Amino acid sequence: MAGSIFAKADTGVRWRTDGPALLESTQDRPMLLRFTASWCGPCRVMNANVWPDPRVARTVNEHFIPVELDIDRPEVQAIARKFRIVGVPTLVLLDRSGQELDRANFMSVGQTVQFLERAIAK
Repeated sequence: MAGSIFAKADTGVRWRTDGPALLESTQDRPMLLRFTASWCGPCRVMNANVWPDPRVARTVNEHFIPVELDIDRPEVQAIARKFRIVGVPTLVLLDRSGQELDRANFMSVGQTVQFLERAIAK
C-alpha cells in the first residue's frame, strides 16, 4: 500500500499518517493522536495487543480520526513540541476544533476502552 495515508491497516485501527496536514484543518470528528516510535517497546506492546482488539478498533474507527505520529520523523517533531510530548507512547485526544480533551500513556485494552469512552461521553 505504498503512498497511502493510512498505516498498519491490518491492525484494526485505520491510522492516518498525514497528521501535520490534518492538524491544520477543522475536522468532523475528534482526533486521537498516537505519538509513537519504532524503537519504543511499550508502543510495540500496544501495537500487538491493544490496537488490534476489536472493541478498541471499532471505537476508534467509529468515533475518532486516528492519527499516528512517529516522533522520529522531522515533520512530527514540531507537533510533538507543541503538545509537550516527553515520552512515548502518548495518546492525545483533540476535539473537533483541535483543543486537547485528554491524554494518556501506555494502557491495556480495558484502560484504552475506558479512556475512549470517557472522551465520547464528553
